[in-house]
Amino acid sequence: MSKPQNGLEKPKLTFIQKCKTMRGQQMVCTVTFLILPLLLLFTFTYLPFFKMVQFSFYDRDYLRVRDFVGLRNYLDVFSRSDCFQALKLSLYYMVGSVFQISLALLFATIPSFKVRGSRFFRGALYFPCLICGIAVGFIFKFFLNPGFVLDTILGWVGIANTPNWLENQAINNIVPVACSLWKYMGQNIVLFIGAIASVAPTLYEAADLDGACLLLPPDVYQSYERDAVADHFAEHGARVTLKTMPFRDHYEYFAHDFGRAIGIAPDTLVPRFGLDRRANLRLFDLEDMEFSTDFIAVFRDEFVATPKGRTLFEEMRSIARERRRRR
Repeated sequence: MSKPQNGLEKPKLTFIQKCKTMRGQQMVCTVTFLILPLLLLFTFTYLPFFKMVQFSFYDRDYLRVRDFVGLRNYLDVFSRSDCFQALKLSLYYMVGSVFQISLALLFATIPSFKVRGSRFFRGALYFPCLICGIAVGFIFKFFLNPGFVLDTILGWVGIANTPNWLENQAINNIVPVACSLWKYMGQNIVLFIGAIASVAPTLYEAADLDGACLLLPPDVYQSYERDAVADHFAEHGARVTLKTMPFRDHYEYFAHDFGRAIGIAPDTLVPRFGLDRRANLRLFDLEDMEFSTDFIAVFRDEFVATPKGRTLFEEMRSIARERRRRR
C-alpha cells in the first residue's frame, strides 16, 4: 500500500486535546478515581509491609534502632520453641476456616433456591457480620461465663458439670475459633450465593434431565440419530439416551408403561388411538422443531410437570430456532 500524502495525514493531538476526547475523558476519570484508593492501599498496606521487612534485619527496641544483625532474628524465630507454639495456635484457625467455608457453602445452597423463609434465613446468617467486634466480644463473654447463658442451656438438657469455657486450656483455643466462625461466616455465604446465582438455570435443568431415556420406534430412532438430538443435550451437560424398543405393533407401544421415559408416536395415530383424549397423556407437536420427521411426542402429565420435561421442550425449541437461522 502507498503511504498517505502529507496533506491527508491526521494532525497530532496535544495532551490537552487528547484529554478532551471521549477516550481521554474515560482515562482521566479512571485515573482520578483510582488515585485515592491506591494511595491508601500503599500507605497502610505495602509501605508498612516493606518497613517491617526492613526492621527485621535490625535489633530494635520499639522506636530505638540498635544494630544491624542481618538474619539473626530469623534464626531466633526458627530456634525458639515459643515461636513454634504460636504457630501451633494458628492451626486452630486454619482448621476452623475449613469448617467455616464448608458450612457457608451448605447454608448458601439452601436459600439459593425456592425455600420458604429464604430471605429471613439469609439476613439472619449475615447479621453477625454487621456487629462490631467489641460487641461480639462482650456477647460471648457473658454467653460463656460460668453460670450464664451456655451453662444454663446445657443444664436444661441435663448437663450440669460444665468446664470453664474461657479458662480451661484444653478448649480455650477452640472457643475463639467458634466465635470467629459465627461472626465471619456470613461473608462467605454472600460470596457463595452470588456465585450460585450467576449459574444459568438451564444448567440445573440439564442436570435434572441427565440420565433420561427416550424410547423410540426404529424409524424415529434413526431420525433422532441423524439429527444428533442427543448431542444437543450433551452440549448443555445432559446425557440423554436414545433407545429403540422392538414393539410388535402400535398397540403394544401405546400399552407400554413408559414410567419416567418419553414415548414418541406418529401424528397419524393420534386420532386412531385417541391419544388426544387420554387424560394421563399430553401431546406436543414437533412440527415447529424442524426435525426430518412428522412424528409428535407423547408425554405423561407427571413428566411435563418436572424440570426434566420443561428442559426437554426448551431444548427442542432452541434446536428449531437454530436451524431456522441456518436456513
